[in-house]
Amino acid sequence: MSVLLFHRDLGGAGRPPLVVLHGFLGSSRNWQTTGAGLASHFHVFALDLRNHGRSPHAPEMTYAAMLADVLAWLDARGLARAALLGHSLGGKVAMVMDGMANIHRERGNLPGARAVLLEALPFAQESGDSEALGAVFLGLAGAEHLTGHLQEAVGGGWK
Repeated sequence: MSVLLFHRDLGGAGRPPLVVLHGFLGSSRNWQTTGAGLASHFHVFALDLRNHGRSPHAPEMTYAAMLADVLAWLDARGLARAALLGHSLGGKVAMVMDGMANIHRERGNLPGARAVLLEALPFAQESGDSEALGAVFLGLAGAEHLTGHLQEAVGGGWK
């Protein structure tokens, strides 16, 4: 059974939706700085996965359960398409969802979902400083570079 996930709307209303999923032991708070930067191109939603942050806690902690939670969250908001950006645990959930969308195109509410996996540099990960992680990533790759990959992942220009 899915749980109702907490999310932060990091801005970009009216733009293509981007769902951001945090890493193990993280939360949507980890994405506030990076998400705000991405909001110039996307409507950014940072979710707290089950048993993390402000989302409900549940005994089951499987990728299938987390996938069901994210799908229920998308369905509740009527989002037919979304780009997915995940780090670590969230990246795995995004990849599973991307695979499901490719296999089950007929599902109807995720016909164009695509995932982008973000992995941290070891020194940023070890520091435990999520804001530094976002700064390091944006400093090295740049928001424009990430935006290009996300736009490519969802099939080019959203109108």
